[in-house]
Amino acid sequence: MWKGIFKKKRKIALVLGGGGARGIAHLGILKFLEENGYRFDFIVGTSAGGVFGAFYLKYRNVRNAWDELKSEIKKHKDKSGVFFKLDSDEEKRTLLTEFREKLYMAKTLFKEGIFEEKIMREPYEIMFNGSNNIEELRGRIYIVAIDLLSGKDIVFSKGALLPALLATSALPGIFPPVKYKNFYLIDGGSTQKLPTTIARKLGAEKILAVDVGSNLKEIKEHPNGIKIMLRNEEIVSQRLHSINIKYADLLIRPQIEKYKWFEFNKYEEIFEAGYRAAQRKAEEIKEFYNSSEYKKVDLYYTEDFILF
Repeated sequence: MWKGIFKKKRKIALVLGGGGARGIAHLGILKFLEENGYRFDFIVGTSAGGVFGAFYLKYRNVRNAWDELKSEIKKHKDKSGVFFKLDSDEEKRTLLTEFREKLYMAKTLFKEGIFEEKIMREPYEIMFNGSNNIEELRGRIYIVAIDLLSGKDIVFSKGALLPALLATSALPGIFPPVKYKNFYLIDGGSTQKLPTTIARKLGAEKILAVDVGSNLKEIKEHPNGIKIMLRNEEIVSQRLHSINIKYADLLIRPQIEKYKWFEFNKYEEIFEAGYRAAQRKAEEIKEFYNSSEYKKVDLYYTEDFILF
């Protein structure tokens, strides 16, 4: 029997944030919700939140989704692209410094991204084999990206699944933007790392949000050159993120700060960290589902988006 039956049922959204490999924690959260019979009306996800939210809805069963994900990672990790091959500290250091500083400027002056689209396309084709359209998933999901041309947030709710997944994962400078219809799409994390305002505008009256992003860390020295631009982007994104957090009724933050966005090889640890985070919030989650109260919010000043 599902829990959370209200005197007047409120429409509930599960909002899943971006964070690369840290997004595997979303499946751990979903395991806890499923075990305890807690349901939701729809998912809104950015980047890893969109990908793993959709992956869960392909099965609508965490055990099946998790077993499939583990199997595919083990099977394909030697040929799944750069992210599964970063074993040494030197390789990790090179990824962070050269990709984000030196190569960011040198290569993206002439290319749309450091990596080709196929590095993300191939794993998604494996993960979502047999699911061609968003409507084929076993539940409603809204996947968030940004259009570089109009500056609008783009929200996918129907149509081809693969373009939506590629768009929401297109990290600027790392992967090329996705050309879709008249749009030029990148990862939605710059404006909607945790897309709670979008969930509200889609009709959510109560929001359970899961934040797997990294916090803005104070730096000890004055940045220069490319570091100034990167630092500016981080600050702006974090300010918007802070606003989005306020639109959640309940926020869960797994303790996964130590994991980098590319450390998919730590999938077991990250999954368990998500599950433990939900366990620690068990009483708050129970109250969230049992209470008919909800946060009244003002969306007057939030940006509109384009919905597919």
